[in-house]
Amino acid sequence: MKRKQLLIGACVLVAVSACACSQDNGSTAPTGGTNVGKNPEKELIYSSVAESQEAYIRSLQTSTGALNYTPTGTRLCAYFSNYAAIGLLTRPGMTNEKIVKEYMDWYIGKLNGNINPKTGGAEIPGSVYDYQISNGEEITNGTYDSVDSYAASFLILAEKLMNISVDNENWLQQRSEKLNLVASALIACIDSPSVKVPEDFSADDNDYLSVASFVYPAKYLMDNCEVYRGLLAAKRLQDRGVITDSVDYKFYLDKNAEGIESQLWNNGSYKWLDQPGNKCNWNNFYADAVAQLTPVMMGVIKANDSRAISLWNEFNNHFGEWSSGHNYSDFPWVFICFGAASMGDKDRVDAFVKHIYSFTSKSSQKKNWYSAEAGELMIAMDLIKNNTTF
Repeated sequence: MKRKQLLIGACVLVAVSACACSQDNGSTAPTGGTNVGKNPEKELIYSSVAESQEAYIRSLQTSTGALNYTPTGTRLCAYFSNYAAIGLLTRPGMTNEKIVKEYMDWYIGKLNGNINPKTGGAEIPGSVYDYQISNGEEITNGTYDSVDSYAASFLILAEKLMNISVDNENWLQQRSEKLNLVASALIACIDSPSVKVPEDFSADDNDYLSVASFVYPAKYLMDNCEVYRGLLAAKRLQDRGVITDSVDYKFYLDKNAEGIESQLWNNGSYKWLDQPGNKCNWNNFYADAVAQLTPVMMGVIKANDSRAISLWNEFNNHFGEWSSGHNYSDFPWVFICFGAASMGDKDRVDAFVKHIYSFTSKSSQKKNWYSAEAGELMIAMDLIKNNTTF
């Protein structure tokens, strides 16, 4: 699963100045919004932290347009980069949009065909491998953590860019063929009558749940919630003429939601994996407990839904120290702050942002601060400030 597989080992990060973007008028400073602006001290903290994360993500771009894992790293993981780019778009402007467009061109330039060049086996067209930078070259072993979440998060990124301006919408329309291919990779992962899913891990039962990939055919709750949101993005892109295929994304969206409900909801919590006998163990931080946050984060259920409230309370009963900066693994899991913002839990988001400010105010970042950490924090702050959903 991506959050486990991608985060083996620690990295030494290069500090990025919290004020590095303050003189660049290509970005838009936070407005403070209705939830933060009433408190000048909190508004200042939010603005400062947002600037530091913006500067951090900008520092990750390579000469090819890719977004690196860390400033000193050599790994290019599109899943993490997608969330970093989405975060950057919460502060739209000429510079940030240019960085995102260069990254998106890098991504679509890496789209796979139907053969894995390393193994010679079949591949899902429109998928993207992970890359390593070696002697200045981007090389791949022909592997990825997943196909479904990479494609879904990239489509969400495209939707976010489209919504900023007509110019961005036109820019995306010029890349419709490639975006169609990304969307087709997402559809190819969904267990439907037209897709035969390998059965060595998940059953081929036409439940419209997605598998992570055909080389690792597990049906995860986290992935499927992202797939749901990715299908919604695909529909919106199609409605605006950016995706130009004839796929009925609304049909897949509804069927995927039904699959999550019928296959993964299990007597008070969600299965983190579609497997007989699977049930959430609330004492297991990852993947059981953390996975419970994704349905509300990705819009499968609403924040005021009794399930969402119950799951959020139960999570914090077991792991409530996250907002003060406590780590439950070597990984900082800003993902939880994203979940808190999706629930509208302003107090906990405020507390976590203040914790991060204790680092960024000293021109540093928290340990193991990867590209997605910065992006997800920017997303969380934007959701809270503007009282909106992802």
